[in-house]
Amino acid sequence: MEKLVESAHFGKLEKEFLKKKFDKCCDGEKVVKFEGFSLLMKELGVTERLKDLFRAFDLNHDNQLTHQEVLFGVAAMDPSTPHGGPSGELRCRYLFRFYSSEQEAFLSFEEFKSMIKDIQQLKGESTKDTDILQEAKNKAKLFGSGHTDKLPLVDFLEAVGNLRFRGTSVLFRLPVSIIKLAQDEMYQSLAGDRRSSITRSKSPVKKRRSNETNDTMDFQGNGFPFEAVTDKYELATHTVKVRRSGMLSDVSVLWDMNNSSMVTGSAQSELVTNKLKIERLPSINCFNKQSDANQMLTALRYFERAIKVTPNNSKSGGPKESFNWGFVEMPSLGNCLVCICRTLLEIIKKEPRLIRVKSPTYIVGDLHGNFRDLVCFEKVLWRMGPVLTPASFMFLGDYVDRGENGVEVVAYLFAQKVLAPSKFFLIRGNHEIRDIQKMFTFHSECIQKFGTDLGEEVWEAVNAIFDVLPLAAIVDNKIFCVHGGIPMPSQGGGLVSSIDSIPSVLFEPEKQSDLAWEIMWGDPLR
Repeated sequence: MEKLVESAHFGKLEKEFLKKKFDKCCDGEKVVKFEGFSLLMKELGVTERLKDLFRAFDLNHDNQLTHQEVLFGVAAMDPSTPHGGPSGELRCRYLFRFYSSEQEAFLSFEEFKSMIKDIQQLKGESTKDTDILQEAKNKAKLFGSGHTDKLPLVDFLEAVGNLRFRGTSVLFRLPVSIIKLAQDEMYQSLAGDRRSSITRSKSPVKKRRSNETNDTMDFQGNGFPFEAVTDKYELATHTVKVRRSGMLSDVSVLWDMNNSSMVTGSAQSELVTNKLKIERLPSINCFNKQSDANQMLTALRYFERAIKVTPNNSKSGGPKESFNWGFVEMPSLGNCLVCICRTLLEIIKKEPRLIRVKSPTYIVGDLHGNFRDLVCFEKVLWRMGPVLTPASFMFLGDYVDRGENGVEVVAYLFAQKVLAPSKFFLIRGNHEIRDIQKMFTFHSECIQKFGTDLGEEVWEAVNAIFDVLPLAAIVDNKIFCVHGGIPMPSQGGGLVSSIDSIPSVLFEPEKQSDLAWEIMWGDPLR
């Protein structure tokens, strides 16, 4: 349990802060009952589901909490406590007790459904009863159990640890870090002492004239002298080392520090409906190895390379050829791709039908499921990744069909687009249409790789992205980029600006927009 306190970066200041709060609520005793615990949690900004929290904190099951139990529980809830490694497993045990009302080593389906609802709500997704029920049934399959079965703690810990079940990192969190609360209290105390000192030191001298300089430093609300905060600074979040070959060798996170409130701007924490919402900097998303997009790119690098027979891998499936999945669990890969599609959909929806890009921009034509060529482009053009490459990258459609790796191609492009939305641009081609894919190979490829049910889900999720992709681009207001060709002047009056009037969701382009259909299909004459 001490691991939790270390992971939360609780030092002497934070421990004394919590001890003071505990002593205030325990009425002189060495333990707090539920009433005192409720007062303590309200001072920390938590007002809901206090009975469930009390049960989760009560490690000895005796309806009272020692100072140590409160310290461990609060450390598990602190926003700065990582959700991976040893602290992550301990956090998950608290989570499990929080939702398990019967104090058993199992979660009922109703309790699991409550967890799913909280995850959906914090993600800003639908919390309708029907949607929650369906999502809970789908997630229950990850544990090999149905909606009528109880979920064991062991299976829950394994699924979260292996990243098969995602979303739990946002649960069971305090609205504000104890570090910040303790520091704010200290600064307020310092400010109060400073003001008292100034008041006591007044002497019977004449009042200064208005044009004389005041050499005292008044404290603002945050406890710092106003002279010291005239300029605003924002701390970097990562350092990146690059090998001579161009590959990243080391990415170090800088913001896991005691005073994490110093990370300002778009990385600041803010309270939204009493829930902690962290709006991360683009670099945090880009270099976060646990994100769905980076997990997918790691999997695709495994897919790309060959593995020889060694004593280490002989027990775990043995060798594999390059551009082969070997013994990978394809359902996990499919679910990861679906999650990436959900994230990407919100990004693509905000893009216009005609995107405008500045040079330098590399423009890539039809890939048609050729993942080998895509890997070659990566090694030549953006070996360090799109974020660290001083150029943009545009792909002109026809990502799927014909080739055998349409799934891998879209998985790669979608993951990179999520990580670098302002550097990777995807234009729609005439094979990004459901009817065409059924005539060719992409639909059957999804079924073959993921099975009937998950294959259909993956195929629909990918096509939901295709439905909202931009249809054309202009580089530097000079170079017109499109998959097919230039439409006849009668389509939209011959004005480039008319492309922006095309509907943003094109489920059936042929029926919904003649202009879109011409752009996607109007290949130039030979």
